[in-house]
Amino acid sequence: MVKAVNSAIKASEHIASLTKMDEISTMAQQVEWKTNHLMKLKEQLEALPTFHQIEILRIMNTKHININENKNGVFINITKLNDETLIELENYLKYVSKQEEQLNELEQQREFISKEYFQTTQKK
Repeated sequence: MVKAVNSAIKASEHIASLTKMDEISTMAQQVEWKTNHLMKLKEQLEALPTFHQIEILRIMNTKHININENKNGVFINITKLNDETLIELENYLKYVSKQEEQLNELEQQREFISKEYFQTTQKK
């Protein structure tokens, strides 16, 4: 009977340790996902033209985010941003991307119209 109780306790401890390991693994996956997500966001922000980066700084300033500046540029610790601010930044990046797509589309239409109607008229 004592052996059965000891065996049950050991099994229970083993299950508890497996549960803890599973929780730790899940937390590690979440940290890895957030790290990758923030790295991607950082790369996207750095790739923006200066005027868009200035707009990002305006967003940060309205949120009272700590902005560090030195001779190498302006720095923001994005790991300390709350989810609301991250979502706002992502929405701004989506807006910029959509705007660029629309401008490229209009430019292609303009070029087509220019070639189709104005260059053919000059040849006649």
